[in-house]
Order: sequence, then structure tokens, then C-alpha cells
Amino acid sequence: MPGAPEIICRLIEPEDLLAVASIFCSAFVSMENEVSRAEERIGNEANGAVVAVVEEQVICALFFDHKADGNRRTIYIEQVAVLPHFRRYGTCSLLLDWISLVASQSECDYIFLSVGCDNAGAIICYTKNGFIVRNSGVFAPSSDDPMIIRMERDFT
Repeated sequence: MPGAPEIICRLIEPEDLLAVASIFCSAFVSMENEVSRAEERIGNEANGAVVAVVEEQVICALFFDHKADGNRRTIYIEQVAVLPHFRRYGTCSLLLDWISLVASQSECDYIFLSVGCDNAGAIICYTKNGFIVRNSGVFAPSSDDPMIIRMERDFT
């Protein structure tokens, strides 16, 4: 994207709440209470959020949780959403790089996420960023939901 403005990644701030809620609600129509979910993540080191910003506009958001999986330390990427006109320009990759740095600095063993089998764009993005499929078709939360796959990026 020649001449494109710089994309900055940073932790969520109070003034980002409505923008983050709007991004998630536009990507995941069934989501409710996104403002309160985002607000809970401000300053929360265990369950955080990072945003990508262009010229003071939030264009992408990622919610993450630190989790324990037996003796392994992990980060679970709970949600990622990018405004449609900023997709396929590396915006999500920037946030995945940021969360990978957090994982490395906090000595996490791996990052994992779940994605719908029908979300080809996300699967391609995650694969390009070092994630591999661990389980395919693991579960469908309800008959209306697509099958889910689990992807991981190992740091061990």
C-alpha cells in the first residue's frame, strides 16, 4: 500500500472502547456487551487487548488471555477483527507480531486460537504468521456455528 499511513500497535486505552466494540460487533454480529468486555481488558496484564491504529483511528483489535495448560504457559487469542477496508494489508500480522513478542517476553510455550473452518482469510493469515493446525473439526458450539479448528504457534 504505497504512501499508506503508518500503522501503530499498542495496548487498548479507554478512548478506544467504542471503536473496539464497533469493530467486533461488525465482524461478529452475534456479539453483545463488547464495550464492557473491552473495558475489562484495560490495564489487565492477564487478559489484555491490543489495537492497531492509523491516524488515531482504531482499525484492528485483538483480545488475548494468558492461560496455563498443565505445565505450559500459553496465550490464547480470543478474538481478532480488522475493519474490512484494512484487510489484506498486513494489519492483523502486525498484531500477531506484537502478541508473539509478548509471548516471547513472558516465556510462553505457545499461542493458540480457534477459527471457523469457513474463515479461509483468517486461516491463511494465521498460517503465514507461523500458526499450524492442531485439531480440525474439534467442535461446533451449536448447530448454527461452523466447525472450529485450533491453531497454535510454538515457542519451545
